[in-house]
Amino acid sequence: YMDGHKGGVVYLGDSHTMGVGVPIEESWTYIAHHLCEKTKDLRYINMGCPGYGIDSYYRLLKRYIEYLKPNVVVISYPWQNTRTETFNVRKNCWEIQTITKSGRQHLTDQNNTVSHVEWFHTAQSYIRWYKNLEAMKWLCHEQETVLYAVEEEHELDDELQQITNQFVHQLEDRDLGRDLVHYGRKTHKHNGEVLNKVLNHIL
Repeated sequence: YMDGHKGGVVYLGDSHTMGVGVPIEESWTYIAHHLCEKTKDLRYINMGCPGYGIDSYYRLLKRYIEYLKPNVVVISYPWQNTRTETFNVRKNCWEIQTITKSGRQHLTDQNNTVSHVEWFHTAQSYIRWYKNLEAMKWLCHEQETVLYAVEEEHELDDELQQITNQFVHQLEDRDLGRDLVHYGRKTHKHNGEVLNKVLNHIL
């Protein structure tokens, strides 16, 4: 089925996908991957990275998909409203730009001339989400890879949408990881069980 160097499931996301604050074996992607009968014998490739957003996911997938040739790509929590990338010409590299919740409140201030207004305007955020999602869909199509995005609306598949709606950002207020910022074991377990249902459904 695989030559040992290709195939598997790629999990793209940020620090929550990476599993910051919990042992990797208790992270939601690891739980789902090894719980699901259809993926547990495939390679588990966690490409979650703290601070990453939808632009970073696309660049990462574009760089590695042809080499990895995964069976499935799972994209989670794109943060298109608060994260983006800009190219720094002087440094010749991409840089992540982030805006906080309090920073977003200033977007409605007519006197605000900060460039963040341009980057994180609602229209710009939607464009960022759709253009990157469509680009990733095309990359997966070229490799005959199944793509699932946690935050995509699944209008043509009611059952998948009902399962997707079960994902949570935090199950309980006190359920936190070791860093007291990221969510903890209970939320990871819950989302892992939901993702298991998703994987069984789409595969």
